[in-house]
Amino acid sequence: MPLYRLNLHECGIVLHDVEGIERADLAGARDAAITGARGIMAAELGEGRLCLSCHIEIEDAAGAIVMTVPFGDAVSVTGVR
Repeated sequence: MPLYRLNLHECGIVLHDVEGIERADLAGARDAAITGARGIMAAELGEGRLCLSCHIEIEDAAGAIVMTVPFGDAVSVTGVR
């Protein structure tokens, strides 16, 4: 299975994934990034804040960025005034 790294870009700080995850394909890596983003946002909401400009870059085993998942794409926001 291919290895992907999910690098977190959060409020100007980059946390590089040194271990990576194995997923069958890029769609599986995207699903993992969305799950991770939702977990981070849930923790932020618990602290009374939320940053939708953060994102996760998905990097393949060769080190190429193959997708960017903005936090805003991980949720459906409704009722915004």
